[in-house]
Amino acid sequence: MCADLSKFIAYAVPAAAADSKTMMLVENLPDGAAWVFDQCGEASAFAERKYLTIAEVADAAQMSGQGRLSANVVREGLKAAGCHNHAQVRAGRGRMSVWFGPGMDQAERDVAKGLKPAEIGRQAQKEREAAAAVAEAVG
Repeated sequence: MCADLSKFIAYAVPAAAADSKTMMLVENLPDGAAWVFDQCGEASAFAERKYLTIAEVADAAQMSGQGRLSANVVREGLKAAGCHNHAQVRAGRGRMSVWFGPGMDQAERDVAKGLKPAEIGRQAQKEREAAAAVAEAVG
């Protein structure tokens, strides 16, 4: 018996192991963080969003009956969903932490990292207003 080992990579993680690790991490998230993770999945509320803030995710959770989620719980859910925290930007008189959402691919992230924080804040605000208008039209 002879086996072809020419394409064998000793240190590669098998796909099944990577998927099971992801599932194990998701199953152990707190309820609020699991809700955030689900909302960032395919065909969900934040699936197509390129920019997110913790405050708007927490507000959406409260409006959906999840109760008020803490910033740490929202942050944990966003990280589990593959979102990345970019920077603090000015938003009117205050500041907000902008996250790259699930709708943004790596090439778009690289471009956005080169933008000035004020421009990212404006884009995040436009996207939030557009999402609110769609939600109002649907609801």
